[in-house]
Amino acid sequence: MKQALRTGERTLAEVLNLAETDDVIAHAKVVDVLKSLPRVGAVRAGRVMDRLDIAPNRRLRGLGKHQAAALVAEFSGKSTGNPSQS
Repeated sequence: MKQALRTGERTLAEVLNLAETDDVIAHAKVVDVLKSLPRVGAVRAGRVMDRLDIAPNRRLRGLGKHQAAALVAEFSGKSTGNPSQS
């Protein structure tokens, strides 16, 4: 799943949807999944999670509806920069 994210075969939205039915994916930590995305490292993942009030030890299944939607919105942009960074 992480490799599919890294290569672009799957989107974050698809992985979050899979987490609803797949127990293995559901137990993955949010920070690890975010770090699997292209151009996202530990620092950016941590900043986004802090801004969205997502605990560092949160797992995918533990995300609220609004948190999941905010993550998808954050990482669905096609630009290479991070326009939301202050």
